[in-house]
Amino acid sequence: MRKFLLLSVGLLIASLSPAYSELDELAAVKAYEEIQEANMPDAGEKVANDLLRDRVLDKKNRVIGEVNDVILDKNGAIVMLDVDFNRLHNQTNSVLIDYNDMGVVPSTNGYKLNYSDGEIERLMPSMLDNLDTAGGKYYNSNKLSISRLKGQKIYNSQGDIIGEVTDVVFDTLGSYAKKLYIALSDKTVSGKKVAVPFRSINSDVQKLMVSDGAAQAMLKYAQTGK
Repeated sequence: MRKFLLLSVGLLIASLSPAYSELDELAAVKAYEEIQEANMPDAGEKVANDLLRDRVLDKKNRVIGEVNDVILDKNGAIVMLDVDFNRLHNQTNSVLIDYNDMGVVPSTNGYKLNYSDGEIERLMPSMLDNLDTAGGKYYNSNKLSISRLKGQKIYNSQGDIIGEVTDVVFDTLGSYAKKLYIALSDKTVSGKKVAVPFRSINSDVQKLMVSDGAAQAMLKYAQTGK
C-alpha cells in the first residue's frame, strides 16, 4: 500500500512537468518520502530561538557568555559560533569562534568550550585579530547563519519563489540542523508550513534553492497532508 501511494505521488508530481524522465520521477518519490519523514513530530527537537542566547560555558562548566548566532555548513553541521563573552573581564559582545578549534561540545545546559575562562581571556586578543578573517570566511561563502535564515526566500531551479523560511530545527542537543520549516507561497496552499530536510537546500551567496522534484513534493505534501 505504501509503495502504491508513493508511486502515485511520483506520477502526480511527474504529471505537473511533461519533461520529467523516469529518473526525475524516482527522485521526486524519494523527495516526497524525505518530506513525509521530516514532518513527523519529534518532541526532542530544538528550534533556532532555543539556541540563540543559549549559554556558553568553559571547560569547568562556568557560564562565560551566550550565543549570538550559529553558523552552519551546507549539511547543517555547526562550523562557528558568534559569542557574546559577557561574563569575562574583557567583555566582548561578538566574537566568531571556530566550533572545532575551540573544542565545542553541545550539552543540555549550553555549549561547552574546551578552555577555562582564564585561557579564553588570554586567547581573546588573537581571537579578535582573526575576527575579520573569520567574518570574511563566513560572509563570503555558502555558510548559513540561523539568525539570517528566518525570512529568507526559497527558489526552484527556474528562479521562482516557492516559499519562505520560518524556522530552523535542530536535534535535542542543538548539535546540528535537521530541517527547515518553509511557508509555501503557491496560492493553493499559501502560508502553509512544510518541513524539509536541511540537506535538501542548496545555497550560494545570493539565494537558497531546492530541486524541482523537492519543490513539487513540498507542494503535494501541503495539498494532501500525508
